[in-house]
Amino acid sequence: MNKQLSNKIANANVFLTILIVMLHFGYANNRILSYITDMAVPCFFSISSFLYFWSFDWNSPSNSYLYKLKSRFKSVVIPFIIFNIIAYAVFVVIRYYKDGIFTFDDFSLRKIWLNQFDMPTWYLKTLYQFVIVAPVIGYIIKKSKYSILFFFFSLPIGVKFHYGNLLFFLPSIILGSYISMYYKRISSVLYEKKDMLKILIPVSIIIIIVLFLIFEYNQDKKQFLYYIYRQVSPIFIIIIYLKINIIPDRLYRLIKPYTFFIFCSHWMIFNIINAIFLNKHPFSIFSFFLMELVFTFSILILLGYILKVKNNPIWQVINGGR
Repeated sequence: MNKQLSNKIANANVFLTILIVMLHFGYANNRILSYITDMAVPCFFSISSFLYFWSFDWNSPSNSYLYKLKSRFKSVVIPFIIFNIIAYAVFVVIRYYKDGIFTFDDFSLRKIWLNQFDMPTWYLKTLYQFVIVAPVIGYIIKKSKYSILFFFFSLPIGVKFHYGNLLFFLPSIILGSYISMYYKRISSVLYEKKDMLKILIPVSIIIIIVLFLIFEYNQDKKQFLYYIYRQVSPIFIIIIYLKINIIPDRLYRLIKPYTFFIFCSHWMIFNIINAIFLNKHPFSIFSFFLMELVFTFSILILLGYILKVKNNPIWQVINGGR
């Protein structure tokens, strides 16, 4: 992978991490902002499937598959378990602070596996499910350049599953997988028709605005149309990133080394803040939302930096070797 593409993916990863934190901190549940933050998870699945097949060796699929099972276990499953155990400890402390109850009687591996204490990490568990079945998806897409049609066929299937189920995100997974396996062909077409990007970006923005208006004023049409919007949202992000990087370089370099750590930890900070303030503070909802964001990113970047510099072995384990 060339450096430019790698940097664009990393920049998008920072952007999507910010969206995820905004989504979970509540203010994004208000109207327009939620339509933007809801792009994040499908985009993450598209990026993950893109990266999976980018380095998949089709000349030795069995070895490549076993290697990825092992490497993703280290980078996905182990951090999932660690962060959920840490989140349980945070839960115990918060409960003692609020209710004066200090006990570990309700600890169970089942609750850890169901990510009851670190809600956003459900994504890691579902991602590893993708790793297990990825070759099946890969073989289907690899058969023909027309396999992109499976993206459209999967839309009425995926919408029937609950959010968090792997099949719910099947369209965005297929999209990322297809782009990865036909990247050279897609790139050459875009290069030949690069002037088309000047039209695609404003058209994409207009489409997004129109969809926002539809979601606002036609709630009866929202379910399937909104599902389609979320699953095709990676295309909008790709079109934008073909032209510009959304996150400014200075902010990107600051957050980049800690995106995974922030993703896995921000829910704990959110719960700590809520326990301290109990929704009683003199600030407006939006002001408090911004303060939460700044505080969360600041404290987690600082904590990540300390762990990375002072205790790199621990940092490597909890960060999945990233």
